[in-house]
Amino acid sequence: MDNIFEQCPRYISCSVNKCPLSIHYTELQGHKDDPERKCMLSKAKRLAVAGTNENKLKYGGLTGHEYQGLKNAMHENHVS
Repeated sequence: MDNIFEQCPRYISCSVNKCPLSIHYTELQGHKDDPERKCMLSKAKRLAVAGTNENKLKYGGLTGHEYQGLKNAMHENHVS
C-alpha cells in the first residue's frame, strides 16, 4: 500500500500536507496557510504505523528533525 498515511488514526480529520507517513515525505512541502503544519500524531503511533509497512518510508515515520536527531545520536554512540 503506497498510501500508508491512510492507516493513520487521524487521517480523516488531518490537514497536514507534509505527512511523515507519506512515501513522498521528503518531496512534500508545508504551506504557511495550512490549518495544521505539524503532525500531531505521537511518535510512538507513527512508528507503529510505519512498522507495519516494512521499510517503505525513508524516515520510518519520523519527521525530518526526529530522523536527523536519531542519526546524530547513532553517530555519537558509534564514535564513542
